[in-house]
Amino acid sequence: MTISIRPMRSADLPEVLALQAEAYASATFELEGHDFFANRLQLAPACCLAAQAPDGTLAGYLVSYPWRGDAVPALGVPLPALPAPPDRWYLHDCAVARRARGQGVAPALHAAGARAAREQGLRQAALVALADAVAYWQRLGYQARQLPGGELAGYGPGAAYMQRPLAVPPQEGAARALPGLHAAASTACGSRR
Repeated sequence: MTISIRPMRSADLPEVLALQAEAYASATFELEGHDFFANRLQLAPACCLAAQAPDGTLAGYLVSYPWRGDAVPALGVPLPALPAPPDRWYLHDCAVARRARGQGVAPALHAAGARAAREQGLRQAALVALADAVAYWQRLGYQARQLPGGELAGYGPGAAYMQRPLAVPPQEGAARALPGLHAAASTACGSRR
């Protein structure tokens, strides 16, 4: 299957919501709605990406944006603006369709998003990984970091705040080399806000 990575569009949001529901079917947290995704897409269009299958359907998505500091953005809460100046790329959510798992969709989305973040001058990446995805993000160079307080309580036991420098892209070359992946700009990749 040939997958194209492209900027997410407003018209993709119904499919993004369906993929989110599939990816997080057993989640204990409340899924985010259309207005939340529309808000992040409007604020950071260069960092919100879609993986499109040859039939035109979405094989996955990445919602990310420039962020500042270690505070974890609130779940489901639209923002009036992004914090300025940003000092990191925050991977809010990444999900891959069941039918596209194991085909390099998540690493391709991550590589394209990291390139966009570096083009904006960002040199650090951060995310919250669900418990079953911590090892995946470690393979991409992320390291868990302790945060004060109970900021991760809503993510379930074992969730971890993780960071890595963007200056050293450990998996981008591998993602670009996967056959059938083209970049134009678990049940999930495991990044959850």
